[in-house]
Order: sequence, then C-alpha cells, then structure tokens
Amino acid sequence: MRVKDANIELGKGKLSGYLLAALQSKLKRISSQLFLKNITGRTQRSTTEKTATIKFISSLVKEANRIGFMFPEIHMLNELHMKSEAWSEHAVRALRYRISLVELLNVIDEGEHLPLNVTDQLEKLRSKADLAHDWIGQFREKVPCPYIPKADDPTKMVADNITWLERIRNMLNADDKEDYKKLLNLAVEGSRVPVDMEALRLLNLEMEARNWSVEAKRLLSTTGRSAKIEEFHEHMAKGGPICDKAPKIPIEGKAWVLPYINELKDTIEAADKWLERVSMLLLFLSGPRKNNVC
Repeated sequence: MRVKDANIELGKGKLSGYLLAALQSKLKRISSQLFLKNITGRTQRSTTEKTATIKFISSLVKEANRIGFMFPEIHMLNELHMKSEAWSEHAVRALRYRISLVELLNVIDEGEHLPLNVTDQLEKLRSKADLAHDWIGQFREKVPCPYIPKADDPTKMVADNITWLERIRNMLNADDKEDYKKLLNLAVEGSRVPVDMEALRLLNLEMEARNWSVEAKRLLSTTGRSAKIEEFHEHMAKGGPICDKAPKIPIEGKAWVLPYINELKDTIEAADKWLERVSMLLLFLSGPRKNNVC
C-alpha cells in the first residue's frame, strides 16, 4: 500500500489497529526525514553565509521537537541553539551593565565566531568597546604605559603597573598644575565610559592616594600642636581600603606604597606607647598610699 493510499484509508478509519500503528510510525519517520533534509539544507546555507538568526534557529528547534525524532543533525542544532541563547544572554548583560573591558572583548569574540547573524548586537558591543579604547588611548598618550616580559613567558610583554602608578603619581604631584587638571579631567571622562578599565582603576587609585596623603602630611606637620591622636587613628583607618585596591604582587622588587602611611603609623605607635606609659604613671599616682611612720 502506498503512503498516499494509506493516508486516505487512515482518514476513512478503515485500517486495523496493528496496521494503523505501523502506518503512523512510517508517516512519522517520513515526516522527520523530510524535515531533516529540509533543515540540513537551510541550516548549512544559513550558517555558511551567516544569514541565520538566533530566532531562526529557535524556530527550527521547536519544529524538531514537534516531530519527535532525534538525529545527529538535530542534536547539533540543539547545541547551536543553546550556545547562541547563552551568548545572547551574555550580550544583553554586557550592554546593560558596566563590565570589564576584558569580559566585553570576550563576548564580542565569541559572537564573531558564532555561525549566525548577530550583527545588531555585535555593533552595539563594539561601539561600547570603542569608547573604552578611545579613552585608554588618550590616557596612555598622557601617561605612557611601560611593559616588561611576562614572568612565566618572557616572549610575551605585560604592563608594568607598579611603574605606571609611579608615573601617574609623579604627574599628579608635579609643579605643573596643568598636568593634574588634565588627569582630573580624564578621570571624570573615564567615569562616564560604561566599561571597567584597568587604566582608570589605576588613575583613581593614585588620585585617592594623593588626597589621602595631603591630609596625612597635614596631620604630621601639626604633631605636638593641634592634632589629636583620634584624628591620626581615623585617617589611618581610611588608608586601609585604598591600600586594598593596589597591586598585591611586587614587580621586579618594587611594591606600591601609600605616601606617608609609614610615617603616620610610626607616629601613632609612638603616641600610643607614650599614652600607655602616662596612663600607668597616673594610675600609680592615683592609687592608695601608706603613710610612713617613724
């Protein structure tokens, strides 16, 4: 019996239960094979030319699930669908939130390697990355970034952030106040870029350090006159979060140090020891005494 005739008989309800089940199974196989042939050609053309969209792949997956048969090609289609959906979620997050430039570039690279047409999202992601690259270019033009060989692979070069921080500090503290104003303007402009950038983090670190050290220097210059030990302790506590933002691993024997923090620490320790001795003396003098009897 031909499929066409069987289909007619199936519609008339004249087939036995056994023949009906066999015919339904055959029709399902034929439908799935036709669908497979159809999507294989469509998917190959679309992925080769990158004309397929995530929405297109999603519709094919829904159609495959409706047929119910699983072929290796459909399994590959499901994997592509899951990968594209995951990338789309990452892209939305990258566009909506402030993420690091490294993470943003990874999302762009992953999207460029998808065999799908995600041009609209990629253009928005690239525009966001371009803003960051433009700012970094301006900053490096003002404060050149030094490079050194990578510790575990001397053939590769990495940024020497410790030396870079020194250069930023020297420019912030230079007699030429124009340099300070330019870096301040760059910091303001960088805060408007919706991307976390390592260079901006370093600039902000040195600006915080500068503001902290100005007050530390004032406190140290008033020692013995109007400064209170409580002020020293409070300002010392404010230095902790700043130090936490600094690079932790020394580079070529150099480490980042917050200006005046060691001097402030020594002054506080000396003052605390002096107060301890004075407190003990006052306690001794205020204690009960026995009268001397001759």
